[in-house]
Amino acid sequence: MARTLAATALLAALAVLPATAATLQSGSTPEDVALLVERAGVFVNRHNYERLDTVCTAEARKSFGWARNTTEAWKAEVLPVLEASGAPNKYMAVFHTWHTCEADGDHVYKIEKTPTGLMLGAELAEADAGPFRIKDHQLKVQVTIGTHTVNATDRARFVPNASAVAGTPAMFRISEDYTLKTLKLDDASGAAVPFKQVGGVVDYVPPATGGFKLAMEYSGQPNHKDGDFVHLDEVCLCSYWYPHTARLPVTYTVTADAPRGWAVVPQGEPTGSVTSDDGGNRLTYHSDLPVSYLTLDIGRYSITTAQVGGHTLSAYLLDSDPDVAKACIDVIAKSLAFYEKNFGKFPFSRYAVVQSRWVSDMALEAYAFATYGPRGLPELIPHELSHTWWGGRVVCPYTKSMWNEAFAEYSDSLFRRSLDKESDGTQGIPAFRRVNDAFDHLPVAEAFDTNDRVHASVGYDKGSQVMRALEGEIGLETLLKSMRTFLEEHPAGEIADWPEFEAAVNKVAGKDMRWFFHQWLEQTGLPSVQLRNMHVGNNSGKTILEADVVQTGMPYRMTLECAIRIGSGTKIVPVQVRAEPVTHVSIALDGKPSSVRLNPRGIVPLLAPANAAPGDDAAVYTVK
Repeated sequence: MARTLAATALLAALAVLPATAATLQSGSTPEDVALLVERAGVFVNRHNYERLDTVCTAEARKSFGWARNTTEAWKAEVLPVLEASGAPNKYMAVFHTWHTCEADGDHVYKIEKTPTGLMLGAELAEADAGPFRIKDHQLKVQVTIGTHTVNATDRARFVPNASAVAGTPAMFRISEDYTLKTLKLDDASGAAVPFKQVGGVVDYVPPATGGFKLAMEYSGQPNHKDGDFVHLDEVCLCSYWYPHTARLPVTYTVTADAPRGWAVVPQGEPTGSVTSDDGGNRLTYHSDLPVSYLTLDIGRYSITTAQVGGHTLSAYLLDSDPDVAKACIDVIAKSLAFYEKNFGKFPFSRYAVVQSRWVSDMALEAYAFATYGPRGLPELIPHELSHTWWGGRVVCPYTKSMWNEAFAEYSDSLFRRSLDKESDGTQGIPAFRRVNDAFDHLPVAEAFDTNDRVHASVGYDKGSQVMRALEGEIGLETLLKSMRTFLEEHPAGEIADWPEFEAAVNKVAGKDMRWFFHQWLEQTGLPSVQLRNMHVGNNSGKTILEADVVQTGMPYRMTLECAIRIGSGTKIVPVQVRAEPVTHVSIALDGKPSSVRLNPRGIVPLLAPANAAPGDDAAVYTVK
């Protein structure tokens, strides 16, 4: 028999998995390659990591952490690597599913021959764009509401990628919702370009060694509960409905059609509008600001618009409500003015909020507008608007980091503090933060997937707390100037990450802050602090409070405030704590203290000591 009984049984058990891409002819994939990939797919979806190790090289095992952290149903398929002739030369394994734009992506692995047989080799990381990257899109989109279908064309400009890893095949990616129908040179020849698509990964034969343009047609029927759908009253395309390379930033022109009574909300600036005979609209928008993902909303909106501070501000609501629209525009105007004052000029002439019943319970930024779920308006506007600077003007593609969510959360808190001149943003914040196990599993610098509970908790919550702790170390004005320097000196159209911000802080503060970023971004958990051996002495007529600041676990260097109660008053004293298990402190006072409260304004995120009672009382020490 050509196939062993065991292999036949395995293939039967895997019948639920999709067949190899339809573009491959039957029998063109070697049987041992197909079996390897199918087995790996079963092991991934069963979370059987011991068995997965049996089909992976040591290099591949290092990168399969994504399979441990997901409940997605992954499809495993074979993708051929095409030679210049268009024939397959070798093969790759693709694990694919649908993804939001701020989440993990498809995973591609080399297939290698080893002394023990074929194995999955090193991963071709999505962050590596390969030998060419897309720099500009010319997109045209038509949506057929009745069939829930998206038909699109794109004329994409590719340029050589200087940072490409040698030997990486030429690929681009698109959501698995869409099938690429044609790929041609965008020139007078219109010559076909050989390609193969599996899931959201397209392997193609580059037509030149320099730059080139490719014209393509593709279509799909997206239907997801939290983004990317065509419904009878609204359309949202926000999760890689267009080709991309490593989610790298691009400039773009988008032309989209809307049925009569519907409105189109793309990113960028309006450059053209045409009304059809049936009352529909064709709108064209363009942006010279390169961004890492594009969103397109279409719906039956009630539109409210106002001119404020030289900007056109709009609310697109599915449920007409003048009070909500007015509140939205008021929040946009105030937060936009605050961000322009502190971060720099807003790069668009317009900003809009778009209401959706389905896209998310929360919201999704799009730089010239944002899409808000049922509970998002107007509460989430300051956060999403700040992403025009943090994620838009300075780009975060979510392949390796979500630093911009920490910046957005912190910017939101700064804006809210500005509304209350008496507040420093710490009122009501406990000395010890509510901490879940996520903080112990992942450092801030490695969080990137907003759909993953651990990543999201660390990236949003701990990340913003770290920014507040940095403010406590270097001061608000120095931090704001560092944020502006980070933005102004960052090269346009390129991605950024924490190290670049660290360099900006070092430059503005005039000192090396490596210690701060190492302990807060590259370590898991939070510092655990308590006071011991506290007593009062006297030196030359001065009252001296002596105490040991004791840290359990990894010790941190920090500026830790102590609120010292003397009579009917309270004095807040900053204490310099060394990155050592015990730091002895001596504090000169004008009178005898009765109590000491650690971290009274909650500026430093602390973990309550294991032996401490829960709540704020654990931070209060009575002086005897």
